[in-house]
Amino acid sequence: MLSLKTALFGLISAATVAAAPAGAASFEVWNGSAWSASGTTHLVGPVDFSYLSQFPCTADFTVTVNNGVATVSQAQFGGSQLCAAISAQLLPWSMLASPTPYAGANPPFAGAPMLTPQLHEVSLTGVRIRLPAPLNANCPATPSTGGTLVGVLDSTTQLSAPVANRFVFNTTLAPCSIRTRANPTMTANPALRIVP
Repeated sequence: MLSLKTALFGLISAATVAAAPAGAASFEVWNGSAWSASGTTHLVGPVDFSYLSQFPCTADFTVTVNNGVATVSQAQFGGSQLCAAISAQLLPWSMLASPTPYAGANPPFAGAPMLTPQLHEVSLTGVRIRLPAPLNANCPATPSTGGTLVGVLDSTTQLSAPVANRFVFNTTLAPCSIRTRANPTMTANPALRIVP
């Protein structure tokens, strides 16, 4: 029985390691005294949704990091009755970071803040958001698969206690679009960094 448990644990561990695609960077979370390859952080800040009209919300993405592999395990919205009724679907969303530094524009798009290097492109995949009545829209509209939300993280490389770092995005999940605002913008608390 012990050997069966050991073999099963080995398979689960191998599957967890295999979940990180080749070429993707690892994530670490500040645990209060050191960087850790496992932990939880929240990306929190104001976002604007656009569908038929534009409306502001506050987003809170719970990011779970397990052995360097990150997922958005929960996403909640607030700021109004409409925002509170928005539902995140197809969770968890995979979170992947490019191992090479982002070399695009800074700010990454008009209306974004100037970010502090070193910057990395981060993609959330499998994202699907349901807008409630009276909008009644799925973003993206495809029922069984999610879209990709691409943003930029100013990933701190400090070894001592870091400041909260920022995540910005301006993406389309047809027929909707969602973007972070400039001041304040979405920040990781506790801090989140990328290890190439």
